[in-house]
Amino acid sequence: MSHRMLRVLAVLLALGSAAVGYVGYRLSQRQAVDHTAATDAVPTLPADTHPVIVAVRAIPAGRSITSEDFTLVAFPVRPANTYSKPNDIIGKTPSLAIAAGEAPLERHFLPGSSLARAVRPGERAIAVKVDEVIGGGGLVQPGDYVDVLLYLRGGNQELPKSTAQIVLKHARVLAYGEAVIGTSGEADSKESQNTAGRSAVLAVPLEHAPAVMLAASAGTLRLAVYGVEEAQAAHAQATTSNMRPLTLSELTQQRRSEPTQKSVPTVNVFHGARKEVIEAK
Repeated sequence: MSHRMLRVLAVLLALGSAAVGYVGYRLSQRQAVDHTAATDAVPTLPADTHPVIVAVRAIPAGRSITSEDFTLVAFPVRPANTYSKPNDIIGKTPSLAIAAGEAPLERHFLPGSSLARAVRPGERAIAVKVDEVIGGGGLVQPGDYVDVLLYLRGGNQELPKSTAQIVLKHARVLAYGEAVIGTSGEADSKESQNTAGRSAVLAVPLEHAPAVMLAASAGTLRLAVYGVEEAQAAHAQATTSNMRPLTLSELTQQRRSEPTQKSVPTVNVFHGARKEVIEAK
């Protein structure tokens, strides 16, 4: 093969390489533009409105958000802690479930468990063992309010008679069985509702936490559920604020409504048909 043919082949190969490189560059630029348009493009919205990202379907906790999970909705005023740019939310993984039609908020992406985020300042989450009887027939749900009752069985030297008392008023139920407040799942299924050995997690003011722990070990607990209207009224009045912590001796203290009268020996004296009772001294 002559030198001229080799030069022609070299030139053709160089031109072919340049053409392939140019085509590849153009394709990559087009894909980048398409991706940017898909994520950054904001649909035409009415004037004097603000775009807010809203979920078009339920987004479970722990799954990354894609562009198909949301849309932009025009709001006259942008709600606080919402998102307006798709790039700010695509690829993020919520720690709380987002319902369809709900605007993702910053709280959906905060670290920590759902239970930890439900505990308010000054509260502690305490678990108590419950069953169908203790837990209001097994129908208690997270978000309900309950009174914690304590039953102490008597019949012994320390506690001659059985007693019952309220240990804590207006306690918020954070979790019951597998259901946790602030989450959506299948924890309320029939199979889950009938799970034995379940527990209820209550939001207890810090100063009352020891009393609940002592009560759980001293006797049998019952949860008395509030009605919706009464629960709201009790929450407004902060009924637990005036309760002081109890000690174990107070939990086991026998309550007597009437003073105990000591028996006095008597002697019956008969005067014919008349009987006289005389106390022996």
